[in-house]
Parts: sequence; structure tokens; C-alpha cells
Amino acid sequence: MKQKIKFINKENTHFYNTLKARVDQYFIDNHISQNANLTMVFKTIVMLSLYFVPYTIYFTIHLLIFMDMTGISTVK
Repeated sequence: MKQKIKFINKENTHFYNTLKARVDQYFIDNHISQNANLTMVFKTIVMLSLYFVPYTIYFTIHLLIFMDMTGISTVK
């Protein structure tokens, strides 16, 4: 018979409590917000743009080529 796997409740371990206290203290000592600041928002926008802009350009070009090949025109 197989033995059941049991996970330890993370709130009841000494490691979790110590780690959380140290991380919280790090943010307090360095006067850093635990939430995202403007720099993080800017980085997120840049990274998403680096993904979506080329994707959009690629499919727009292919759509225009397809429309040209089939005789579909957007301008009359």
C-alpha cells in the first residue's frame, strides 16, 4: 500500500517565520516599498511591449500581404 504524502503547514515552521521576519526587516531597513514602484511599472510596460509589438507587426504585415494576394483592398 502506498504511503500518503503529507505537507508541512508553512505557518507553523520556524524557517517560514524567520524568513518572513528577515524579508520584512530588509524592506523596513532600506525604506523600500513591498509593492511595485514606478520603475517596476515602467519595466513591465517595456517587457510587454517587447513581446506584443513585434507580434502585432508580424501579423499585420502578413495580413496585408494576404489581402494583396487575394485582391481584398482596404482603400478604394
